[in-house]
Amino acid sequence: MNAPHLRTIVLRALPLDEDADRAAREWEHALSVFESRIPELHSPVVGLCTVRARGPARYYGSETRAALAWIEAAIEQGFTQASIGIGDNCFTAEQAAYVDTSAPGLQVPHPAVRIVESERTTQFLAALPISAAAPAELAVVLTGLGIRTLGALGALPEAAVHERFGAPGINAYLLATGRIPRSRTAVGIPRAHGEYRSTLDLDAPLDDSEQIAFASRAHTEGFLETLARQDLICTELRVELVDDEHALHARVWAHPTRFTATDITSRIRWQAEELPRSSDRDGAGITEVTLVATRVSRAADHEPGLWNTSPDERVHHHLTRIQSVLGYAGVGTGRVTGGRLSADRQQLLPWASTAALPREGAADLPWPGHITATAPSMVFAEHDAPGIELLDAQHRPVLIDEEDFLSADPARCTALLASGRSSATVIAWSKPWPLRECWWQSSPSAVAQHRLQLLLDDGSAWLVRYQQVSATWKAEGRYD
Repeated sequence: MNAPHLRTIVLRALPLDEDADRAAREWEHALSVFESRIPELHSPVVGLCTVRARGPARYYGSETRAALAWIEAAIEQGFTQASIGIGDNCFTAEQAAYVDTSAPGLQVPHPAVRIVESERTTQFLAALPISAAAPAELAVVLTGLGIRTLGALGALPEAAVHERFGAPGINAYLLATGRIPRSRTAVGIPRAHGEYRSTLDLDAPLDDSEQIAFASRAHTEGFLETLARQDLICTELRVELVDDEHALHARVWAHPTRFTATDITSRIRWQAEELPRSSDRDGAGITEVTLVATRVSRAADHEPGLWNTSPDERVHHHLTRIQSVLGYAGVGTGRVTGGRLSADRQQLLPWASTAALPREGAADLPWPGHITATAPSMVFAEHDAPGIELLDAQHRPVLIDEEDFLSADPARCTALLASGRSSATVIAWSKPWPLRECWWQSSPSAVAQHRLQLLLDDGSAWLVRYQQVSATWKAEGRYD
C-alpha cells in the first residue's frame, strides 16, 4: 500500500468554452483563484488539476473539508459540473473524480466529492474497465483474452504479466493493484507562477542559422540552469523565433529523457535552417529567440538506476548525430494516420519532432473502403508496386465487372517482382470491394478501383488492387 503522504486530491472540470484558446485562458485564471486556497497545484491539461492531500488536509482539518473548499471555489468560477476525487495516488484519485457516485468503494460526503479510503482502494479499482489503466492496443488484447476489469488483471501473477506484456502490461498491473509505476509520479510537478519561459533579444538581426545557434548558446545554458535550481528537467520544448518583421516561427520539440544545452542549440539551428531567407521575408533576420519548457519533470524521476544501461539515451544520441549529418528530415519515426490506401496510412515524422501530421488524429475516422482487419506487413509505395497477373482455371484474365463482381474464380496469381516472376496457385480469396475516391469529379482518380485479398498455396497472402481504367491488377501489400 502507498504511504499516506502520497494521497492525492484531483479536480476535474469541463472547459467553459468550446474555443481551445479561450478555454485555456479561463482555466489559467481559475488556477490562480484555486491557488489562493490550495497552493502548489499541478495542472497537466486544461480541466484537470492535482495536489497532494497532506498539506490541504492539515490546513483545513481533513481531506473532506479541503475538497469542499476547493469545489466551492470551482463553482464560484463557473465550473458547476466539477468533481473531486481523493485516493492513495493520482491514478486512483483521478478515476474517482470521473466515476459515478454509485461506484463501489467510494465515500460521497458531497455530490461532487468522491473519496477512496486506503483500505477500499482494491475494491474500487477492481470494478474499473481495463481501458482505464492499459494503453488502447493492450486493452484490446486483454479484452480479447477475457481480462475486462482491473480486478481481473490484478488477480494474475505479476511475473506472468511482465513476461507476457512487458513494460505496458506491468505498468497497468501496478495501477490495477493500487501501486504507482516508476514511470509515474504521485501528482507531477507543482505548477509554477507563470511559464518556464526565457527570451533572448539579439543585438542585431541574424539570418544565418549557425550564427543564431551560436548566439543562443549561453542563453540556452542559463535556461536549463534555471530549471535545475528547481530540480526540474525539460522533456518537451517550444522554440519561438521572431524576425524583424514581427513574424513568429514556432515549433515544439520532444526528447525521450532530457534536453541538454547542445540538444536545444541543435534544435534552434535546425529550425532556423528551415525559415525562408530574409529576402523572402522582406526582413533582415531573426531578432528574438524564446525558449518555453512546455513539459517538465522532476530530475529525481529520471536518475539512472544502479544497473541502468540507458538504452533510450544511447538511441537518441546516435539518431541525433545521424540527423545532424543528413539534415532535420533525414531521420524519421513512422506513424499511422488516416487514409484509404495502405500507403496513405503511413507517414514519417522527423525524429524528436512533435509537429502535427496533415491528417493527425484521423486514423480512427471511417475512411470508407480502407482495410478494417489486419493490415499487410509489407506495403508497397504507389510508384514501386509490382504488377499482378490474375488468371482463372482456363488461363483467362480475371476482371471486375460493372456490378463489382469477379468475372471468374481466381486460379493462378503471378507477381511481377523486380527479382523476377513469382507464381502460385490461389487457394482462397475475399470478395472484391470498391474504393471510390472523389467520385463527384470527372478526373481519372475518380474512377472506381477494387481491392481483393488472396491466399496462395506457397503460404503467402496478398492485398491487390484492380485498376478500372487499364483493367490490370497491382499489389498494394503482402502478408508474411
